[in-house]
Amino acid sequence: MRLQYLFSTNRSKMSQHKALVLNSHTEPPELTTVPTPEVQPGQAIVRVLAARLSKDTRGLITGKVPFPLSSPLTPGSSAIGRVAAVGPDAVSLKPGQLVYLDFFIKARDDPGVNILMRMRGGQPGNPSAKLMDGEWRNGFFAEYAKVPLENTFPLDEQRLIGDFGYSIPGMVSICSLVLTLSGLSEINVQPSETVIVAPATGGFSGISVAMALALGARVIAVARNKAALKELEDFHSKTGRFTSVVLKGDVQADTKAIKDASSQGKGSQAHIDWSPPTAASSTHITSCVLALSAGGRAVFMGAIFSNVGIPYGYVMFNNIQIKGRFISDQHSFEQLIRMTESGIVPLGEKLGVKVAGKFGLDQFEQALTTAEQNPGWSRLVILTP
Repeated sequence: MRLQYLFSTNRSKMSQHKALVLNSHTEPPELTTVPTPEVQPGQAIVRVLAARLSKDTRGLITGKVPFPLSSPLTPGSSAIGRVAAVGPDAVSLKPGQLVYLDFFIKARDDPGVNILMRMRGGQPGNPSAKLMDGEWRNGFFAEYAKVPLENTFPLDEQRLIGDFGYSIPGMVSICSLVLTLSGLSEINVQPSETVIVAPATGGFSGISVAMALALGARVIAVARNKAALKELEDFHSKTGRFTSVVLKGDVQADTKAIKDASSQGKGSQAHIDWSPPTAASSTHITSCVLALSAGGRAVFMGAIFSNVGIPYGYVMFNNIQIKGRFISDQHSFEQLIRMTESGIVPLGEKLGVKVAGKFGLDQFEQALTTAEQNPGWSRLVILTP
């Protein structure tokens, strides 16, 4: 079956579009008509088809999540779209292509300067402010968006929709998958190794379980919520490489339980941590590190902004490697997309992820509430501009 879509590149039809505009933290975003930008070299203009809302979106736009934002701006994170126009220096990207839109923007002349597009960056006095205050102020909660060419990743529409039957909203799960792939790649997880995922029931950590299994690893999912772990078990137990441990909050008991769950009880080779800010005083990080075997590797990808307990002596005497990983790189996107298009990594419902709600731009408040009511790895809330 050949997929066909009506598509127009008539510039006059693109001169204006609807967008949600955030003017301050004290007022909700306003749905308004804004000019559609002219495409420039190094850019693409993309028609946004599906954009993800997380449970933290309200906190970002109200300032409760203390990320600096420069208003007015259009919020938004990752999305799926269709290319409307490309700059004159584009050599492969074409109007009409289905694409994934990444929201991690790096300065082209200094990759160490970066922002999470319309989410994090632009702190006064920091060079990143030039990115957020200037070219990359407006995000994907809009009908059209301006995106750097290097943040616009083509998708094989015939393969993903025609052959595999994925929906466009379901493809937004690429965001969570690529982040977890970046973390697991950072510590070089190999087939047959055992990976501890903790806490394993969040939006990204739950997807880490699926990603590690897709890489051929065994997984020990660790969390306090027994019911949420049961949801993971129900979906992944068929692999024969999944087990779970319910945390008790006792370092010795939890360490023993996690280690006992590893192959022959000798400890795991890898650990990926997704601890939220509220887990700063939790003992699970200590337990997970202690449950690593000699030469084990750990990567931290969570959101704790204070110090945590690390068993220094155990790390030193057992040659444990601990790394941090922030967001994804271009290589991880290219690798993940190849894995999805080849069928190695599923998307949407085949990944265990259901769309909990789809909303238009004029239903933003309802979408926010639905996102807050549907946290975790197995539910997506989508804006469909």
